[in-house]
Amino acid sequence: MKFTIVTIVLLVCMLTSCKGQSKLETQQTYSTEIIGIWENNSEAGHKLEFLSNGILKIYSENQYVGSMNYAVVITCNGHTTSDNRIFLSLEEDGDISCSTLETVNEDNNNFLSMTTEQGKLETYTKVN
Repeated sequence: MKFTIVTIVLLVCMLTSCKGQSKLETQQTYSTEIIGIWENNSEAGHKLEFLSNGILKIYSENQYVGSMNYAVVITCNGHTTSDNRIFLSLEEDGDISCSTLETVNEDNNNFLSMTTEQGKLETYTKVN
């Protein structure tokens, strides 16, 4: 009887895409946790400011240099991941680039890491 119940629960999870729900929860969490100002750990003065309205402001040497649209998404330009990692989609003048978010403020550690399309790992610390 126990085996039957476990089998049914696993079957329901597979049919309803439990993994997708977990990914959706991660997306929602990252969408909230990314809001704020993050300073690059290897380039002092290089900051990213994620606003709640989907605008990303970019600063270099603490000077504003521009902005673009961003979104925390499950798929980006047709790409998905087989695990629970989420994409950061950046759009400027119709061009979209996709970075993979590795971690965003996990356990309130004020740490953000992402891998760019070029494979470069970038890390940031939340300053606000």
